[in-house]
Amino acid sequence: MLLFNDKKILIQAKSYSKLGKDSKALEKLETGLNTLFLGAQKNEIERLIYTTNFPNPIGGTTSQHHIFIGDGIIERTFNEIPANYKKKVVKIIEELSEKYNKKYNTDILNISVINFDGDDYETRYRTILRIIREFLSNISVNPVYSKTLLEIWQSEFLFNATTSNVSIDLTKNQVIWPIIVINSQLLEDDKNFEKLIDEFQMDEEEIETVLYKYTTFIDKQSEKFSFVMKVNSDYEIYRKNKIGNRRRIKSFINDKWTDYIYLVNTDKIEEEVKQVIVKIILFKILNLKTMVKNLKKEVNLEI
Repeated sequence: MLLFNDKKILIQAKSYSKLGKDSKALEKLETGLNTLFLGAQKNEIERLIYTTNFPNPIGGTTSQHHIFIGDGIIERTFNEIPANYKKKVVKIIEELSEKYNKKYNTDILNISVINFDGDDYETRYRTILRIIREFLSNISVNPVYSKTLLEIWQSEFLFNATTSNVSIDLTKNQVIWPIIVINSQLLEDDKNFEKLIDEFQMDEEEIETVLYKYTTFIDKQSEKFSFVMKVNSDYEIYRKNKIGNRRRIKSFINDKWTDYIYLVNTDKIEEEVKQVIVKIILFKILNLKTMVKNLKKEVNLEI
């Protein structure tokens, strides 16, 4: 994870399917720390995080892992873990230091445990889904979309660990854009769309064209986030000059839609259909203005 100060947070995750057996915990930790410290040699590091689903991430007796017991994600700094745990970690770090001929700072090392087990989907992803639900609530989005959002992220952003291409970069825009897509779906029974269909007496072919063009615009287009912010900014300027107008969104769209005709100007379709496409895009974006504002604040997004 690249931070604004150009430092990085490196996270190494190791999962284990047979929970309850300590035999692999220390081995997984050694492998994970080795990967983290290899990465630390090539980057300026803010923090190193080793995370696992194993409730006893450093091995040992059950009584020793009480600091990792809890609901959700439990993260501890190196200084917070018990002395007997520290000895095991220090031993691994000393071996790595000798192997790579470099000293490592344990002050930037954190160890975390996430509840992630079970064959049932809801059980296995319970912690992740809960965090997504909380996040969606914070940005004024219905938490019912949490599972859909997780499935989209898994489909688009989780890559096979055996892939030879390890230089896959994701921007914050790419990660959050599916939230816009989920909340911007266009159906024929959309009230604003129905009004435009009636106004322009659109036939079935024209309706299909609008649905297709709109979906093409909104789906998987993370670079469009700057456009979303521009529309919201343009509307705020317009709104301030229209005090007392209760239908400011509708007025803005009717007055300003031609400013955005470039979105579809290259398409060989009827002018009236172009107008409908642009107006629907503006309707959808402006109906999400509160959510977009909250989203930008919640994820500290810089456009």
